[in-house]
Amino acid sequence: MAYPRKLLEDLQGTMFEYLHQDEAEFLYEEVFVRRCYFQHGIRVEEGAVVVDAGANIGLFSLQCLREAKGVQVFAFEPIPVIYDVLVRNLFNASSGPVKEGTCPKPVALRVALGAEQAEEEFYFFRDNPGESTRHRGERGEQQQALEADVDAASWRRVVEEGKHPDRARGARY
Repeated sequence: MAYPRKLLEDLQGTMFEYLHQDEAEFLYEEVFVRRCYFQHGIRVEEGAVVVDAGANIGLFSLQCLREAKGVQVFAFEPIPVIYDVLVRNLFNASSGPVKEGTCPKPVALRVALGAEQAEEEFYFFRDNPGESTRHRGERGEQQQALEADVDAASWRRVVEEGKHPDRARGARY
C-alpha cells in the first residue's frame, strides 16, 4: 500500500518524513526536545558506532548524527513501509546539518535483531506505526512485567550488571 509522503521541518531546518503526524510530533519531542535517550550520562562521542534497533523512521539515528563528528549509524527496521521512510530520512540527513567533519554514511538494514535467525511475521499498525511489532500482545505483557514489585533503580542494576539478561528483554524503565 502506498502512503503519501508527509514532511515536518524542525527548528534547525532539517526536514524529515513520517507516516503518522501525531506520532512523529511525539517522537520529535521525545528525541530532540526532551532528549530522553541522552540521560543518566548517556552520550554519543566523536567516532561512535550507534546501533539503532527498531529504528522506526530514524529520529534517534538523526539525533546521533547531530551529536558528534564521525558517528557511524546502523539502523535496523524490519517493516517495509517504515523502512522506506527510514531510508529516505537517513539519506536526506547524510547531507544535512550534522557536526562539521567527516561523517560516514548511515546504514539502514531491513531486518530485525534477535537472539536467533528466523523468519517472522510483523504486525503493522497504520495509525501508530511506531508500535508495530512481532507480537500483538507484547506491549501489554511488558507493562505487566514492569508493574511487578521492582523499583527502577534495582531494574537498572539488573540490566547494567547483566546478571539476568533474559529479564531485560523489551524492558522500559
